[in-house]
Amino acid sequence: MKKTKLITAFAAATAAFALSANAATVIPGVEIFAHNEKSNYGGEPQDVISMSGFNDVGQNDNVVQSGDPATWTRTYGGYQGEWQSDDLLDGGESPTNGKIGWAVIDLGSIQNLADLHIWHIRENDGRVAADFNILFASAPTVAPSHGPTSGTSIDYNFASGGWALHSNNTDGVRNGYDVIDVSGISARYIGLEILANNGDGSRTGFAAVAATAGAPIPEPSTTALLGLGGLALIFRRRK
Repeated sequence: MKKTKLITAFAAATAAFALSANAATVIPGVEIFAHNEKSNYGGEPQDVISMSGFNDVGQNDNVVQSGDPATWTRTYGGYQGEWQSDDLLDGGESPTNGKIGWAVIDLGSIQNLADLHIWHIRENDGRVAADFNILFASAPTVAPSHGPTSGTSIDYNFASGGWALHSNNTDGVRNGYDVIDVSGISARYIGLEILANNGDGSRTGFAAVAATAGAPIPEPSTTALLGLGGLALIFRRRK
């Protein structure tokens, strides 16, 4: 009887941990930095992490998305709630890596990641990020800083230290939606380095970006409990 109870308790603890690890939980960004932070008809970089650029939350239908981002729907087709830079990096800034734009999202602390969901801008085809890099960092050598709020830009050099390139993406389209598997990565900062849009000479950006959490690292007490439960089972079987 005791053996059965021990097995049941061990199985329940393991199942509970597995369910918590598989839940799609959005990690809210706490701050975003970008090469130009001028408001574009109401849109600004903060909209990328507040989800107002995704659904115009608070301006049109007030629908707040929740749960797995893969199930979210867009109900607003405008662009006033998304970030479009209103200015591109050019030769005057001598941009590194040939970029025409960049953004850095601060998650507030190091997080275990699962997926990265990116919704592109919706105004027209020319302004989407048609070619962009995704990078991650836990402690970048050079801290990102806010860009100007006028019609100028500043550059950020992702090769300055602390950043790791995850992937290059060349499928950006108007109304496009990318889901990038970033499981196994632990980071505090997400870097988006825009290398090209579809030919627009003044703007580029994103509508929204949402990161989901990967499997949480079990606390020492939980790990010890599961380990002791397993050892107890082995000991009882040998008896």
